[in-house]
Amino acid sequence: MASKPIVVIEIGTTQTVAMLGSYSAKGDGSIEIEAVCAEKTSGIRKSEVLSAQSVATTAEGVLNTLSKKGRTDINRVDLVYSGGDLQYTPIVGKTQIDNDGEIIEHEDIEDVLDNLRDFPAQSGRTTLEEIRGDFILDGSRVVEDPENLRASELAVTGLRTHVDTNSYHAMVEALQSTLCDVGSVHSEAASSPLGCTTREQRESGVLVINLGGGTSCWSVTRNDRVIAVGHLAVGGDHVTNDILSAFHTGSDESANALKHESAQVTLEGIDPGARVEVPKNLGMAKYVNLRSLDLVVNARLDETLRILRKQVAASNALDDLGAGIVLCGGGSLLRGLPQLTSQIFDGIPCSLGELPATGHKEIDDTPDKIRFAPVYGALFRAAKAAYENEDSRSGGLSSIFGLFGRKGGR
Repeated sequence: MASKPIVVIEIGTTQTVAMLGSYSAKGDGSIEIEAVCAEKTSGIRKSEVLSAQSVATTAEGVLNTLSKKGRTDINRVDLVYSGGDLQYTPIVGKTQIDNDGEIIEHEDIEDVLDNLRDFPAQSGRTTLEEIRGDFILDGSRVVEDPENLRASELAVTGLRTHVDTNSYHAMVEALQSTLCDVGSVHSEAASSPLGCTTREQRESGVLVINLGGGTSCWSVTRNDRVIAVGHLAVGGDHVTNDILSAFHTGSDESANALKHESAQVTLEGIDPGARVEVPKNLGMAKYVNLRSLDLVVNARLDETLRILRKQVAASNALDDLGAGIVLCGGGSLLRGLPQLTSQIFDGIPCSLGELPATGHKEIDDTPDKIRFAPVYGALFRAAKAAYENEDSRSGGLSSIFGLFGRKGGR
């Protein structure tokens, strides 16, 4: 039987999405979606808060609707965060094993994880997540579970995601003004893989690129652990604005509809004389040249993907992508985007991600459900952490071997 309702919310540039779910008390890793709500966001630009009151009003409306759908009170939420110039830092924790037999005990593991968390943080940055990597014995031997093994030194590697402190507090405080407590804050980049890839892909090595409305982010997962993340303040809204400026479509709504209904991001196989009608255009019918439209879309996305490729390459994370590249987010649905991405990333195979079947009709029947990937992934992470924390309180050890984060950041 499902229990422990959990709420995750993402306040994106274009849409605010909230999901209510629960984890299975059986401990099989499954989650059940009980309700979902999505509404247009106001008060956000490029994932940064412009109006705290508008953000709070949007969030309050979404959470009230979600509460009614799920028939439960909501007073605590986890936040999926996509702004603040997301970056990452490799971190490490070490401890000496000083008992007579140099046998690693449970307390030693707790000490080394505490030391990992205490790794110095950058000034002006707030930690979102600290993701454990490998346990290392005596500087060379990598193990999954060090307890009861012999060593003179135990180390653990990890990855810390962090964002601009002022941007972070603007978002969290706007959400808290709705009288909801903010629990864990998950980066969109680290959450997306759980919402659009399989465990096999994450084990083999996969680059996930999330193309949102105002920003784009990426993460590389290998051995089912996130090893690098990045962020770019460019997203699908920039493509829409380019179309609006180039063709004077009259409104963002018309430009966005033209983008999704008619455009493709590659330039092959286009009839130079083909024309398409601008949808949702007020007044007299208007037509644009299809090749000209595709040139505008191609130019922006080609530039965006080249910047993302440079970021990933600078992190030395382009090697060993056994599962290739997976796209998610609302901007990933443009025709031809996987092909263009593969071309720019030196022929690495690229495909559109797939959200797992949730059993929730409102999600599963949505054509663009891949936009739910980061929220679903964060809900999965929150449910797993809740289960492991409960298991730890009952005497288990599982919670110290997974991902851990900081409530409300640091």
